[in-house]
This record gives sequence, C-alpha cells and structure tokens, in this order.
Amino acid sequence: MSEATYEVAKVEAVESNEVKLYSEEAVLRLTGRIKHYFRTDVRNLFGNRYRIDVWSEERRPDTLFSHYKISKSFFAYLEDGEFVDKTIAARIKPGHKMNVFS
Repeated sequence: MSEATYEVAKVEAVESNEVKLYSEEAVLRLTGRIKHYFRTDVRNLFGNRYRIDVWSEERRPDTLFSHYKISKSFFAYLEDGEFVDKTIAARIKPGHKMNVFS
C-alpha cells in the first residue's frame, strides 16, 4: 500500500469489546505516516497506558507472500483524548555492533 493510500480507518482495537477512548486521528498524529503501511494495532496494557504498533508490508520478487514487520512501536498514555509518547529511546547507536561475549 503506498503512502498516498494511507487510511486512518485502518486503526483497529485488538479487543473488539474495548470502548475506544481515542480517535484514529490521535493515533495518526503520534505515529505519523510510513511507506508501505499495512495496519496499526492499539493495545490497552493497563489503565490509560497503550502499546501502539505500526505494521508495514513488503512484497519480495522471489516469494509468493508478503513480508510483514513492525516499522514503529510506541508506549504511550492517553491524556484528554491525545496520546503522549513515553517510549524509551534506544541507548545503542544505529550501526553499532555489540559483542555480548567480550
């Protein structure tokens, strides 16, 4: 799915019986747009704390099926209908090779 066809309506609550206290637009403001968007999962962890995963789809020429991965992931809490990002930043710099056996 291209960025031009990104649909806010794709945001889904994982549990169907959950009462949504947030709007799809609030999720989109937090996550932003990604290339090859597939879907967004919003899970209520406890209280007003949420885990938000943004999935992307990749078609590979040598396979029959699409490859799906989590492109972005957030830990956030809900305040007045808006998500506040509480994701802990990574401490390891991108490209850094970690040797766990040294």
